Formats: sequence, structure tokens, C-alpha cells
Amino acid sequence: MENLLKAVLQIQNIIVTNQDKNLFAALDSAKMSLIQSMEQRRETLLKKQAYLSVLALRQEILNKNPLPYRDELIKLNNLLSAELSLESLQLKLHSFTCYHGSNMSGLHVMTAAQETTVGEGVYCTTIEAAKNYARKRAVTRGGAPIVYELQIPSCVVLDLRDNSHLRLVAEKYLSVVKEKINSQNIFSHNDALEILSVIFESAKTGNITQKHIHLFAKQFSDSWTAFLLREGFSGLFCHEGGESFESFVAPSNNHETYLFFNPAELIVTREIIVNED
Repeated sequence: MENLLKAVLQIQNIIVTNQDKNLFAALDSAKMSLIQSMEQRRETLLKKQAYLSVLALRQEILNKNPLPYRDELIKLNNLLSAELSLESLQLKLHSFTCYHGSNMSGLHVMTAAQETTVGEGVYCTTIEAAKNYARKRAVTRGGAPIVYELQIPSCVVLDLRDNSHLRLVAEKYLSVVKEKINSQNIFSHNDALEILSVIFESAKTGNITQKHIHLFAKQFSDSWTAFLLREGFSGLFCHEGGESFESFVAPSNNHETYLFFNPAELIVTREIIVNED
């Protein structure tokens, strides 16, 4: 936080010299949040607010007149890549119960989904949403609609149900992606580069949504999942609208998705036959 504050104070010198009064509010918010976070180092919510306020200041500069701040913004971006922590986005679970809709009975262990939307692993949800998935799969794939009640012991998941969290995790992940682009030729195909360019531009302006998380989680599923595992997460919680991109972004169908990366951590506790009414 100290280094981020120093970078913000360097930006302040340029703001004062240029009399960019339209940046004063964002500047004050960033300074205050960083100072409060430094004074109460164990308070993770203050850290989250500090990061968000720095990103908001950067966004204001990019929207107004970025040229005089070019060198300072480069330094700020490098600091954010190095120091941004996702600790404040952690949700610590203790014996959590969730549900998985299927068209197959008699399952005793879960397996990772073949079709992914927000990462690799087992997709779970609430019991009502799981019933809807079970009915849909029975119609489209045959079999009977079955819901499995699952239990997972204590673990840490990434909570993406808060829109402010989307921006922080996108900022952190994109810094990882940039390093991989520079060091390895693993994102060389045109579709991937086109998607990344869209996400990079959206991140600059702060317009990161669930749709963007879906885009890079779908396109770079293994890289995205590995990144979250390295950050200490066993899974993630988010809002979705179904199994396709169109239903994912339709708010009328939204429900909570609980994704767990390691199927072996889930314990099947009950098999529920779904009525087809």
C-alpha cells in the first residue's frame, strides 16, 4: 500500500501542476482509502476499497487526459500487477451444501463438467435451479431428472456476485495473461487475441461485467482455473443464467452458480428424484 500511495502522490503533483480540477475528487478518495488501509492493515475490506479507489482514479485519468500522466500510469499499472491482492474477495465456507442437476441416477462421485462457462470443475447451484437443469438435461439428453445434494467441507471460494469484485479479479488475471503473452506464444490465435483486446479495453474504462468474466473463463478455461487455484481458491460463486452465452447474460434467468474445481472434494449425500410437473 505504501508504494501505491507514493505512486498516487506522484500523480497528485501532475494534477496540481496542470490544475486538473476534475480529477481532485478521485484523487482525494484514492489517498484517503490508501491511508486508512495502511492504518488498519488487517482489515481486508479497507484493502478492497483502496484498490477500487486507485482503479477509479486511473479510470478518471484515462477518460479525461491521459497523455501528461503516461509514465506515472505505467508505474501504477506495474504496482497494481505486483501488489493487488484477492484476499478481500475470499468467502470462507464451512460444510457448505449445494445441488447439481443431472439426467443420470446412481452417481456416487462427481466429475468435472465437459461444457464450462466460468471455469473447470463441478457446477452446482440452489435446489430449485438444479431441478430446472435436471429437467432440461432429461429432455435434451434422455434419462430421468435427478438432483444430487452435495456437501463440501471447509474451503475458500472467490465471490464474484459483487460487481466490484469482478473488476479486481479481472485486473489481477489480465496482468497474468499479459505476462504469458509476452513470455509464451499460447494466446496467438486470432479469436483469443480479439477477445483479449475487448477485455483489456473494458478493464481500462472499468466496464468489467459478468459477461467479460464469462468470455475469458470460457476461452481460457484451463489458464483461468489454474490462476484461481494458485491464488488459493477452491472454487467460485457467481451469477449465471444457464449453460449458453445468451442465457448467461440474460438477467431474467439469473441464478447463483457454485463452481468447485476439484470434484473429489464434493461428497454426494442424497439423490433426489425430480417431479416432471
